[in-house]
Amino acid sequence: MQELIVELIDGKPRNGLRAARIEALAMYAAHHFREEEENLFSRARVSGIDLDALGRRIAQRRAELEVEDYPECRVADS
Repeated sequence: MQELIVELIDGKPRNGLRAARIEALAMYAAHHFREEEENLFSRARVSGIDLDALGRRIAQRRAELEVEDYPECRVADS
C-alpha cells in the first residue's frame, strides 16, 4: 500500500495508471480492514481488553500528534 501511495503522490495527475493504482489501493485497504475486523478485533475481544478505553487512548494520542503537526494523522473532512 505504501508503494502505491508514493506512486500516486509522485505521479502525474494525467498518468493513465492513476485510476488503476487508486483501485488497487482501495482493494488492498479493504482487504486489510477485513483482516483486522476478522482477526485482530476478535482476538482483542476474547482477551478481555477494554476496547472503549483503548479507543479513548488512541483518540487522545491522535490529538497529541495533530498538535505536534503530524498532518498525516489529521482526519479528512467528509
